[in-house]
Amino acid sequence: MTYEALRPPAPTTDERDGSPLLLIPLANSDRFARISPSDYQKVLSAGFSPNWYLNLGYVTTYSATSGYAKVSRIILGIAGKGHRAIRVTHDNGDQTDLRRTNLVTNEVKETKPRYGRDDRRPQAPAGAGWRR
Repeated sequence: MTYEALRPPAPTTDERDGSPLLLIPLANSDRFARISPSDYQKVLSAGFSPNWYLNLGYVTTYSATSGYAKVSRIILGIAGKGHRAIRVTHDNGDQTDLRRTNLVTNEVKETKPRYGRDDRRPQAPAGAGWRR
């Protein structure tokens, strides 16, 4: 399935090193996402829409086959369900800056118990929690 860009990207250059960039207008916002042209083509060739928007501060897009996904995860190739233990953060804090030098991955460790309160662990003293 092919999508038509409702808001076409504007070419520009990076102010730091002069490399080419695209400014992608975001729906429901007056902001722009910054991305390299090769990464933009990677997102489109993966079957995702060129129409992007902000969802809770993250740049998000849609594919008819895989649903909604954050563009930063598509760029890094971890948009699938098997990669949920990897968190993507933005080095400069700007979540619309999708340049590869700004994307940082961190592995998420499970720290909280899934069952709620921590007093049901085996080494907890008797009567430590709300269960007796």
